[in-house]
Amino acid sequence: MGHFRLILNFLQVPDWSTWKFGTFGLNYNEIYAASGKTASHVEVQGDKLAVSGVLFDRITWLSEEIKPKYEGGLMMSEPTSTLRREWVMRQKNVVEKLHPYPDGSSPDEVLSKTLIGNATLFEIEATADYTRYFDAHLAFNATSGAEETEMAREFCDAVRRRSRYRRLGTTKKGYLGAVPEVAEVGDWVCMFHGGQHLFVVRENGPDFTYVGHAYIHGLMKGEILKLDDYESSKRMIVLA
Repeated sequence: MGHFRLILNFLQVPDWSTWKFGTFGLNYNEIYAASGKTASHVEVQGDKLAVSGVLFDRITWLSEEIKPKYEGGLMMSEPTSTLRREWVMRQKNVVEKLHPYPDGSSPDEVLSKTLIGNATLFEIEATADYTRYFDAHLAFNATSGAEETEMAREFCDAVRRRSRYRRLGTTKKGYLGAVPEVAEVGDWVCMFHGGQHLFVVRENGPDFTYVGHAYIHGLMKGEILKLDDYESSKRMIVLA
């Protein structure tokens, strides 16, 4: 991805090297392989950049920003903590409407792993039973034991690290993801060949504007390449 940044900086189109919109969350490459083992293909077209990939799906719904719900960590005031639990339960209701999820994940697994980008606080891939940490953070109160408190704290801190400047979003094909806070309904989720992440782009006439990187649950390990229409969907995505 380094050569992408150099070209983008040179062309003065969105700078992926900025902390807020660029590399934040992009350094967990051992976890993500959204484009499998494909090689990137990039062309400079005047003042535009064309990148090979696939326009996979459109965003159909967006949540409120995630950051305010978690910026106080685990030890929020009780009213604020209650508001967070209520917010999470509303998101669960949205995710449950996606059931059955395309990859067979349970609603709790989809939501919990999306909030943390499937990466624990210690930067390793979350296991299937990581929903226990999710449950602990929802159930936390003044009577929680030491183990439950530590699990809850770890989950909250993982959300704060992975979902800063993120919103939850659903797609037309029934996926849930964590997308940039500036994403809009109708934006495209795309895969760029050679990239570990998925990305959000916005139609800009015949071209597209780069919005930011995305975590889409169930699509971060090359699953798009296995779809029947993958070959026919490949194209050059022109960023302007």
